[in-house]
Amino acid sequence: MIKMSKIYIYLLLIIITVTVIDSLGILTTPSYSINYNNFNDGIMTSNNITESEVISLNRESSISIKVLPNGYAMSAFLHASINGEVYIKQGNTFQKPGVGVDDNTFKEIQVKTKVSPNSITELIIYSDDERAIIKDIKLKVYKAKRASDISGNIIYYFFISISILGLFTRKLSQRKSNLLFIAVSSFILFSLSKTSFFLIFLFLFLSYFFINKTLITKKNKKKYFFITTSLLITIVLITVKILIPSTNSIFLNPGGIFLAIPLGFSYFIIKSIDVSIDSYKGNLKSFSLQDYFAYMLFPSTLAAGPIKTYKQYLNAKNSDYSVIDFSAGFSRVLLGISKKVLADTYLLPSITTQIDLFAQNSSNFELNSVAFFMLIQNFLYIYLDFTAYCDMAIGSSRCMGYKVPENFKWPLLRTSITQYWQHWHMTLSSWARKVVFMNVMLSTRSIFLATFCTMVTIGLWHKLSLGWLSWAIHHTILMRLENRLATSDFFKKAPLIKMNKLFCFIKSIFMIMYVWFFVAAGQSFIIFTDFNMSILAYYSMLASIPLWIINLI
Repeated sequence: MIKMSKIYIYLLLIIITVTVIDSLGILTTPSYSINYNNFNDGIMTSNNITESEVISLNRESSISIKVLPNGYAMSAFLHASINGEVYIKQGNTFQKPGVGVDDNTFKEIQVKTKVSPNSITELIIYSDDERAIIKDIKLKVYKAKRASDISGNIIYYFFISISILGLFTRKLSQRKSNLLFIAVSSFILFSLSKTSFFLIFLFLFLSYFFINKTLITKKNKKKYFFITTSLLITIVLITVKILIPSTNSIFLNPGGIFLAIPLGFSYFIIKSIDVSIDSYKGNLKSFSLQDYFAYMLFPSTLAAGPIKTYKQYLNAKNSDYSVIDFSAGFSRVLLGISKKVLADTYLLPSITTQIDLFAQNSSNFELNSVAFFMLIQNFLYIYLDFTAYCDMAIGSSRCMGYKVPENFKWPLLRTSITQYWQHWHMTLSSWARKVVFMNVMLSTRSIFLATFCTMVTIGLWHKLSLGWLSWAIHHTILMRLENRLATSDFFKKAPLIKMNKLFCFIKSIFMIMYVWFFVAAGQSFIIFTDFNMSILAYYSMLASIPLWIINLI
């Protein structure tokens, strides 16, 4: 008999294997070529060179580095060893490292550059001297962000449009509503990319077939549940996380497949697993293709949740819809837009500056204050940004006459990491608790192992990377320490002390700041692509504890 815990152990082994591949830099390391260009009698010749070659430049020659797009917007440093004066051109921007030596020694230079996610990025190195020697040319990425064609004003127009659409669709039958949702989401996906549209619908058809034709109709459900779930998750993760970026890099597809696939693909995995489990347990006897597609493609939650179960979707339509629902829903959408504008206008520029400052001076270990403010601001930005999307999703759903579960319940005011996770991204954390934590706990009786499997599942669900795996370990250790302290003999035998209100208030403030600090510290593993830089940021954050205490006082 296949137990649920074994299934998740097998799945975690698969995911961790892919994570090791990612840690080697396969996903975010850009492909680039280095060419030596020489003008002679009005004719330019270009030859490919390696990183380690020693090249002599003059005013008639140059070196060009062409970086191929792979679907990631990257911040990187161009490293080289130089003897002489050079300047570097990217687009219309010129940078001069300011290297000037008279002897045969070389000086290391580090020039910041931005790599485009959907077009070739070209850097050209010119000599500003009669002769300059350059060698050991390398491009090192320190931050890579998955690019998306859905951002900025497009997001605002989308949620406002589907909210207004609710005025005309609130009285539609469930069947007509389903068809409308499928049509709207299909139009969005098709507009972004025909290829991604095909891939997403192929996944939906295959998942529906496997679930409906094997788990519901076959007698040996346990065997088919394991095969179906493993196959679905493995195919989707490998396709979305590895094959698609590689395909873009090879074929130089500007935008194309990868950029157009929404974050929602990760949510498709959650939803398909949820339907698989309900079918496996016999809670779903049958469901139509139309209902399944409408559930998976519900417009408001297509890209970033909140996550709702299939049963929640079937019971989500509000039969008592009134103008109050539209008014409240539209107000919620406007609140979300306000949060998003606030976060992007005031926090994001500061965070970007802090990240670049930290990366550019990573050899300087006196970066504690930079790491502290960078990670705290990043934590607050993620909260505002994510809650903004959830506000827009919940509000627009209510405008259309549908109830979507809340995703946040004041997590920034919680006094422990455990409480924080009970109130942050609640639809994901409750799903992981039900599906992963409870089953592993019942099978192993180990709170630590159950917590670890849960956090690893949540972390690697976001992205298959060594950073997210480290993030999961960070949170697991913190929650385990909290659990051990709460159940220790010291706290059990400690006498009850009457504390006045002022002391309780100060204690609460201190514990809230503790949560902020260590949740923000965990962000160090995911804010940088370069894992060594993540470790340095984590160390610097922990070393800034005295600064944190001073600010608290």
